Amino acid sequence: MLDFEELRIFVKDEFVISSSDEKYHKFTGNVLDLGVKVGARTVFIDENGQVQTEDLYHPYDELPSSYTNLVFKFVEHGGALKPHILLKCSPAKIFQGHNVFGSDNLKQATIEMLGLLATTHPQLYEILDISTAQIVNLDVTYSARLDNDTLVCKVLDYLRNVSNGSLRKSKMVYGS
Repeated sequence: MLDFEELRIFVKDEFVISSSDEKYHKFTGNVLDLGVKVGARTVFIDENGQVQTEDLYHPYDELPSSYTNLVFKFVEHGGALKPHILLKCSPAKIFQGHNVFGSDNLKQATIEMLGLLATTHPQLYEILDISTAQIVNLDVTYSARLDNDTLVCKVLDYLRNVSNGSLRKSKMVYGS
């Protein structure tokens, strides 16, 4: 079952300006035109007493679906990565309202996430190069039934000793 998925989708090249060494990229449009919530890193009062803002950005924002929320963030400039959006959600919750069990259909989950974004933010969706979509993070959970409690304890003991890459040996002991 897919519990958590994170997608990164880059902006179409026609909306990006890059430094000559390709180490810095910036969105050429106006974030305000995309229909997203905007924050400012700098707010001040000018010499005429008017509030001014600088360095606008898009903080994480929620898109409500019928069961749960999908969060997204538009990253308009930065280092080596071109402007992109990040979409995060639990596809199982989007499909059925819980993540106790459910589908592991990655294509269906991605289509649901993109469909929700396209419906709620068509201006933003229009500038995205969907063919560049990357799965950045994926959490898949499967359940298993074993014949008896003795076998369950043996499997749990074995799994507690698994370590690989950033996954380290578990110190937790569970009864089931």
